[in-house]
Amino acid sequence: MAESDSENVHPPKRPRLEPNLVEDECEEKQPVTRSKYWFETGDVILHVQNTQLRVHREILALHSTIFKDMFNMPNSKENVLDGPPVVDLDDEADDIEYMLSIFYDSVKKHDWSKPMRLVHVSALLRLGKKYEIDFFVEQALKCLRVDHPTSLVDWESIAFPDRYKKIESNGDDENDDMEDIIALANEHSVPSILPVAYLRLVLQYPLEIFISEETMPRLSRVDRDNCIVGRDKLSKELREKRTQ
Repeated sequence: MAESDSENVHPPKRPRLEPNLVEDECEEKQPVTRSKYWFETGDVILHVQNTQLRVHREILALHSTIFKDMFNMPNSKENVLDGPPVVDLDDEADDIEYMLSIFYDSVKKHDWSKPMRLVHVSALLRLGKKYEIDFFVEQALKCLRVDHPTSLVDWESIAFPDRYKKIESNGDDENDDMEDIIALANEHSVPSILPVAYLRLVLQYPLEIFISEETMPRLSRVDRDNCIVGRDKLSKELREKRTQ
């Protein structure tokens, strides 16, 4: 089963299994790059952004009910004599390659007990929900919930509220990650982690930061209001404890 490292190729004209997921027909005439996930025995080509990946329907269908249903649909336009059909996806190429690295190389490349980069947590949650890959969603939620507990006892066990245990920062500033996590929770309907996500943020910044519309652009107005109200309640609680 041969693999070919990245190289420039012109994508062949192939029938499409999912016309609604594709770019304009003329886009296929643009040169693209072969992914390292290019198997000569592959029976389907995934085309995402400027990257093509030749993989196996059976592998995709094994993990994803969306792909399974797609491949089970009759397609009268499919030309099997002209090579594997092309399926164009409207995802990020890096996300799809990360997904395939789990499907094909999980034992070698992925240790789920170690902290995971936030960009990968986001990819797991996004692709897991889109393609109905339950394992992806479970792993992403596990990481998020460890660092955003719903009980006071679990929160008090966190030694450093400004750091994460299961989530590895995307960059140098972990405070930026706090914004991204709040946006991620809103986008994918994970409200249970929001209280602690807000708390982590208000412990790091003064009130003025949440009032100004020019700071923290990824926070919605609702998020800002929740942080302001929560910060005020926290301050009152602390003042009352000091006077007792």
